[in-house]
Amino acid sequence: STVYVMDERHRSIREPLSAACPCLCCQRYSLGYLHHLYQIRDPLALRLGALHNLTFYTQLMAQLESVHVDKSN
Repeated sequence: STVYVMDERHRSIREPLSAACPCLCCQRYSLGYLHHLYQIRDPLALRLGALHNLTFYTQLMAQLESVHVDKSN
């Protein structure tokens, strides 16, 4: 699901953006810290967001590929 990091309710959350995600963003930074980075317009926020999104789409494509391979056999 979509998470709006700028939403004020995320300000004090100490959990990662996604607990199941292996990306550096989710392994090292809390949602509250990401919220802070976006609030102060730190470029690191965009880099971490991009890293998370690329990891998500890479995993999604791998899952789709495995389903496609299974169906073609």
